[in-house]
Amino acid sequence: MHLFVTLYAAIYLPFLLSAFSVRHCTGFAMTSTRSLEVRVSEFKNDITQEIQKKDGNSDPTRCLEIIEALAREITASSAAAGDKPTETETKTKTKTKSKTKKSKTKKETSKSNTKGTTPRDGKEISTTVAVVSLSPSLSSSSEEMMKKSLTASIRSFRRYKRTATTPEDTARWESAIVSAKTLCSSTVSRNEEASVIVPEAQTLAQTEDSSTSIAQLLPKCSSSYRARLVMHKKEIYKDPPVLPPPSIAVQSQICPFPTRNNTTRALTFVPGNGANNDDGSNDELKEVLKIFHPNRSPEDILRAGAFGGTYYRPITSSVTNVRYNAKQVLQDSLESEWIEGLDKSTMLTSSTYRKSINKFDVKCGGSLGMWESSGWISDVDVYGWFQWYCRFYRGRRCSDDVRQIKRWSGLAGPKGRFRSQLCNKILNAGDGGLGKVDDVKVSPVIRQTLLHWGIEITEDILVKHGKRVGRL
Repeated sequence: MHLFVTLYAAIYLPFLLSAFSVRHCTGFAMTSTRSLEVRVSEFKNDITQEIQKKDGNSDPTRCLEIIEALAREITASSAAAGDKPTETETKTKTKTKSKTKKSKTKKETSKSNTKGTTPRDGKEISTTVAVVSLSPSLSSSSEEMMKKSLTASIRSFRRYKRTATTPEDTARWESAIVSAKTLCSSTVSRNEEASVIVPEAQTLAQTEDSSTSIAQLLPKCSSSYRARLVMHKKEIYKDPPVLPPPSIAVQSQICPFPTRNNTTRALTFVPGNGANNDDGSNDELKEVLKIFHPNRSPEDILRAGAFGGTYYRPITSSVTNVRYNAKQVLQDSLESEWIEGLDKSTMLTSSTYRKSINKFDVKCGGSLGMWESSGWISDVDVYGWFQWYCRFYRGRRCSDDVRQIKRWSGLAGPKGRFRSQLCNKILNAGDGGLGKVDDVKVSPVIRQTLLHWGIEITEDILVKHGKRVGRL
């Protein structure tokens, strides 16, 4: 009898233990994943509650604790599941003129990183950037929720950092920003491609000589766009980045320059001949032009001093993956008389931002990477809104006009947020009157920002705003 029991145990016990192990290990993994999903939801609630305190006393130290606690739990969950975060790896394929150069290139590029450092002697260079999720067990929806929460938090942290009253608080908010960025950039949705090919940026001349159109160079998915931004060393303000608008169609017709009111200096533009009216786009342009009346021309803006002197510097666009030459872009964007007599190297094409160049002697504005990753830059005006404004002023009309004017309206239009803020501040400083309309000490940063968007606050604008809000 004892012999029978012993044999039975020897045969079946391993199978029973195996089944028990599989069942309970699987249960642990499911429990771990499920608890991590709950933790991400809790993180969203905790961080939102902290940065949206009604008394405005959000605590940077508490925000940092919330972020780092989630990061530790994700790392622990990955370790328990046997997942190891993999560093981003860059491999480069290069066609060179000789076998010696090819061998040397392979040795160099095997050590390269996400900065995309590659030799320049090759004819065709491409980079593979492998991005691995920090926690593959976390569902894509939870990762997306976490990313959105982190991105919103970063924007709030930056706002609190700007208004911090002590150096210590400024440093704490900066630490919170760095921690949130690190966690955000360390996680990508498992539904994204594990690797993407990023061709080296071409010059505009190379693009024109090839059969490839600019439209074909647009990024096809968020992961490839992100890889471009990383390779070009751009700031990723929104992560994952928002894809740029579809390729823009430019009309062949050139419209006349706008007319100008001699008293208010407001500009009035014509929509064109309605070449794109089949889809109603020209009707929409006519409608938005009713409120589009900037009072500073591109020449006014540049001569006053703007963008720290850097706007038309040489750039590599992550939207088109093309390198742009400053001299060529100036010719394509501006009338020569607009910049006659200006020192181009300091006021237009400098790679160094100088606030002393700006009319109000302050620094303002975001980086090119910020605009690109936010999905605001198109393939025809790769420098941004001001480049579009220069070309629109010169008479070019395109399928992007309505979008760009709506952007202006939201910021600098009659009810635009910055225009309204500045008008209210001027009225407050002048005890409800017009006495401070030209006082540059009242919000110089907003004044400089509005100048970049073609608006300076005049008595006429201030009176219209005061009447609209019931203060005059």
